[in-house]
Amino acid sequence: MHYRGKKTLLFIEPSLSSLLLLNKAKEKRYTTLVISSNSTQQTLLEGALTASSSFFQINTNNHMAVLDLVDKIAQKFYIDGVIPGAANSILLTSKVATYLNKPGLTPASALRLLEKDLLWDTLKAHSIPTPHQQGALVDEDIQGKEYSIEGFLRNNDAHIVSIIEKLFLAESNGTDKGCIVCSEIEPDLSEMIGSYVKKVISALQLDYGPFQAEIKLTEKGPILIEIAMHTARGHLPKLIKYATGIDYYDNILNLFSAQPLFLHKTLNANAGILYFYNPPYTETSLKKYFESLLDNPYVKEVKVYDDDEETLDPSPKKLKAGHAILLHKHYVNLKQLMEEVEINAPFS
Repeated sequence: MHYRGKKTLLFIEPSLSSLLLLNKAKEKRYTTLVISSNSTQQTLLEGALTASSSFFQINTNNHMAVLDLVDKIAQKFYIDGVIPGAANSILLTSKVATYLNKPGLTPASALRLLEKDLLWDTLKAHSIPTPHQQGALVDEDIQGKEYSIEGFLRNNDAHIVSIIEKLFLAESNGTDKGCIVCSEIEPDLSEMIGSYVKKVISALQLDYGPFQAEIKLTEKGPILIEIAMHTARGHLPKLIKYATGIDYYDNILNLFSAQPLFLHKTLNANAGILYFYNPPYTETSLKKYFESLLDNPYVKEVKVYDDDEETLDPSPKKLKAGHAILLHKHYVNLKQLMEEVEINAPFS
């Protein structure tokens, strides 16, 4: 049964990337159930406990035991949807959703995501180019801009929310410098990327949930680097809202509780995030610099990372000193602003 008419969502092993989603569910008065091992190998974030209506601790590596637990939970709660916390909980989540007859990936589709050889073989069988040859990963040798495509799948219908240009430090081994949610993307390029990603989704038989596809745009067209089916990581949901007005978290909650998606863009801006690494920046010098940046009308947010705080950044927080988020209506102007902010940053 529903309690006081609330929707009830079951989160499997929520991670840092899904913590804000869990908090959003609590804010919107969902009943939030959390299943986690909460062990040394799979530590549950303290915030997840605070945001959960009920917490159930169990070894999530034992899928049969989890299904037995879910059966008991379902006798007390009517569960509207099941949400994976991260990539390592995708398969278990698919089994739980199937067991409860709720929307989500099938276990077979989840396996295609987790077993990379199976993923690449499936794409090759559908004549979709991949970064693998004779079993070797060769994406480092593939030249071209890298993009992340964020969207939602509902009953085989793919909704692309944003195309994000990824930025890397010069002369680095793929070190993340930031990214830009692009509103000014050429229609032909958008169509090419969108068409390719939808072919990948169809070949892998992915049909329900949030997706993130990372591609390189080569001279011969897009090449898939990675595809995942879980909540977008880091600051991407925030950037998507700044650029488009679309509330990423609201739509995930709606998706898994069988409510309409709201994907109409109310804003048309370009939003970029720029990371600063330590070294060469000290906390004191960066704070002073960031304070001066707040006078710039195109700077939306600045943040210096404290040593003891949890950040949304996927890389170890000790490597990153902070970030700045900038907005501009025009992509070229935003790119120039981001370059100026980076160049003028003080060295330690």
